[in-house]
Amino acid sequence: MPEHHPSPDHSRLESSALHILDMAQRALDLPPHVEARKQTLVEEVLTLCKKHGFSHPNELATSPDTSHIPFSDLELLADFMSKLEYIVKHRELPKEEELECIDDQEYTIELPKGANVSEILDDHGRPIIIGSLSSGLDFVQDQTGKLIPLDEERNVELALCQGKPVIVQYRGDIFSKDTFTFCDLQGLPVEDLTMQFFQAKVENQQIKEVSYKKVEGEDGLDYYLVRPIDKDGKMIGRKEGYYDTQSLVMVGSHYYFIGKETSSSMKAVYDEEGDQVNEDEYDDILFLLNMGGKLVLSVRKEHRQWFVYPDGSFVPGESPMGFREAQNAQEVNGKIYFWERTKHRLSSYIFCDHTGKEFGKTILNFVPVAWRVVGDTLYYLNTSINEPCFIEYMPSSGMFLRLGYGQVLPILVGETLVSIFSIGVLSPVSLTLGDVHYTQETFDNVHVLEPIDDHRFMSEHHPSPDHSRLESSVPHILDMAQRALDLPPHVEARKQTLVEEVLALCKKHGFSHPNELATSPDTSHIPFSDLELLADLMSKLEYIVKHCELPPEEEPRELVDDREYTMELPEDSIIAEVFDDRGRPIVTGFNKEYGFVMDHTGIVQSIEEAEELSLAVGEREPKLIIKTWQGIYQICDLNLSSTRGDKKEVYVLIFKDAEHRIDHVFLEDRNGKLKCYPMDREGKLIGRSQGYKTARQPVAIGENTYFVANEEGSLRSCVYNEQGEQINEEEYEAIDYLFVLEGRLVLQVQKNSHHFFVYPDGTLLEDEPKNGFEGPIRFPKVLDGKIHFWRKVFSPFSRDAYFFTDHTGETFGKKMTDFTPTDWKMLGQDLFFWESGEIAQSLKWIRHMNVLGDTRRLCFGPVLPIRIGESVISIGNFPDGMRMVINRKISSDASFEQVYTCEALDDHRFLCPNITHHQIIHDWNHLSHIF
Repeated sequence: MPEHHPSPDHSRLESSALHILDMAQRALDLPPHVEARKQTLVEEVLTLCKKHGFSHPNELATSPDTSHIPFSDLELLADFMSKLEYIVKHRELPKEEELECIDDQEYTIELPKGANVSEILDDHGRPIIIGSLSSGLDFVQDQTGKLIPLDEERNVELALCQGKPVIVQYRGDIFSKDTFTFCDLQGLPVEDLTMQFFQAKVENQQIKEVSYKKVEGEDGLDYYLVRPIDKDGKMIGRKEGYYDTQSLVMVGSHYYFIGKETSSSMKAVYDEEGDQVNEDEYDDILFLLNMGGKLVLSVRKEHRQWFVYPDGSFVPGESPMGFREAQNAQEVNGKIYFWERTKHRLSSYIFCDHTGKEFGKTILNFVPVAWRVVGDTLYYLNTSINEPCFIEYMPSSGMFLRLGYGQVLPILVGETLVSIFSIGVLSPVSLTLGDVHYTQETFDNVHVLEPIDDHRFMSEHHPSPDHSRLESSVPHILDMAQRALDLPPHVEARKQTLVEEVLALCKKHGFSHPNELATSPDTSHIPFSDLELLADLMSKLEYIVKHCELPPEEEPRELVDDREYTMELPEDSIIAEVFDDRGRPIVTGFNKEYGFVMDHTGIVQSIEEAEELSLAVGEREPKLIIKTWQGIYQICDLNLSSTRGDKKEVYVLIFKDAEHRIDHVFLEDRNGKLKCYPMDREGKLIGRSQGYKTARQPVAIGENTYFVANEEGSLRSCVYNEQGEQINEEEYEAIDYLFVLEGRLVLQVQKNSHHFFVYPDGTLLEDEPKNGFEGPIRFPKVLDGKIHFWRKVFSPFSRDAYFFTDHTGETFGKKMTDFTPTDWKMLGQDLFFWESGEIAQSLKWIRHMNVLGDTRRLCFGPVLPIRIGESVISIGNFPDGMRMVINRKISSDASFEQVYTCEALDDHRFLCPNITHHQIIHDWNHLSHIF
């Protein structure tokens, strides 16, 4: 019976046979080892054809009867032709024939005493270690433990050249006459790298470029001309060299790189001969990619980023709008994938492809590093703000889930996903195979994770696991939540509810645990709405595990308490402050014996050591600030009995902003010198650990906080994020204010004695005058998408004169002379503001400017007006006491000794904490009859 086999793919054989064999036989000037392999393949193809009665593959491909040829021989012939086709096209061996045999032995290397390892190079499974000794000398050690002799006066790097490890030795001073030397692991010079270089650039353990010549530029400074270097250690590009090169890629058998010639200010793309290949000019050329055997340029033009071929044509399917910023771009299965920076946010990215398709949601506080697609799942390293690097993944459902804290991305070995990570920040780093976590296989550090074949992998710190003895522990947020202890009662209750909801949702679709769902080969029967719900529940559990509190959106938002409170003050009390806690008054004050805090129920807590008392908005509840007689400050909860025994951080000074939030604090360093620290909305110190000379105005945008500060020894202020990284790109004479305008950070700065509103990159706001504004800017506020402020102008006949202006330069009303603005409020199209001048002296006039710009004085008043429905209410000082003014009519029904604030609740209610007959009245009820 003849052997049965499926019909061979004649189209493939014919296409190959008509061209490839003859092209291979005519191919000349191949590298010797490639030529030898080509000849062997040609002989094997002809021998295989002769075995079955054919003199050439063409005859086999066109034969009407091939049933007598075993299918295994047809497959073997197709494999030979495929390899010949690769050699003809790329002029090198196929990748599978280029690789050396990987050494899968386990190596344990005893390090020298006092060694500090800085790098491990993987030489096909054989680790090579580089580090430094406590004496300061560098060392290199191979897998046998042998120390390789080095020049003691030189620094050392490891790199690959011709696929083999190379030791790069150099002096720390690149301007010295000494040059780089290259040697193998036996200390012998590498033949192809014996020429003398000034510098060598090593990226991803490959030598990328060398500086071979020093020249004097037009400005009299010395420059090093550089040339890229191919994997064989040969310099490529034009002999004259370049001022700068980057992004060396290989497409087929040709090299391409970005360079800047000495005679040009523009970047261009060159081949190994030094010929320019891009036909168009661009504002910038960022990097190069090999996409399906074609060279692709990532370029910037007109403030957008594009992917183009060398002739300037766009990559097929590319988004016609281009992109703002594409980072960590890679080609996968014919598409370019990357992280794109999102609009109006710093450190926020979304994963995209070059067609503009977005995957998942925007990730905040994220710096893209490395990513890898395994199957249909995206894994990436997340260097989130204020956290160690952790591994997250996004399956095809679009959910973002955290795997754990780690430095290497997972790999696929056969059908098993292999990961190395820690469950928590302080947990040991251990191994995971699939959904089984081997907690007994722990590591101090892991440098690389690499598959060997479909059943083996290696890691420099990975001993082979004994599967029979290892216990299973699933590293999942659900389990971490179930193990979380000592949570506040309301948080524990919510955690239990979330756990039950997660398990119920899994059970609904036939799974006992989220891990089973995540690793299931088929989740197509699960509605996307349920997957989104599961992701939301897991995100909330993760927040609880991390912060031991409810997520902000889960915190119960209390309605404003609109009940009337009357509080009898302690005898002989002096009121320092009345604080409005969502409609419940809190009073701080002093009597002859002690300071006190009094809440809305009338309970008084005495604080005998307090010299000063103040209240601030806390993350969830008010905080008490106490200055003691020793001159130090403490921040405490209002329930002093529960926190008095706790050691609170001690400050020298505490400053609050206009919203009663703590703005910045001063601490003494070890030398007794005052250092300033800004504070975020959660009450945490931010910025660099050593503090600042001054720091102020923290502004929150999403989860990011920014502030203005002066570093020690610097006269210029800058803007920093919570990590202490400077974000303003230009320097200014001063930075006065920070704003949030339509979700973006805006700086109010001084430059050339003028005032400007700019974004962190230095660009002006839309419609802002190019020359900015002369004179000081007072009380700027964002209103209806514009920044409004008082602008001081020069007047020869008066001391102070101001215009009310917005950032476009539009002015409202007439010039105000003999006037010092303090604060203002806009109610509809009516501007109300305080006037404090020579006439008013210590009192503040409330003035009103209508839509026509006409102004008039209303009364002396402690608070700016509010609007309730159609009525404008203000509080004025009159001979018989403070009275309410409603639509400019003085009310005879409400009289106060002192008023602290006036706040609208809705269109018919308001709060007005006041003192009447030595009582604190916090109400709206007894005033409601006025309406």
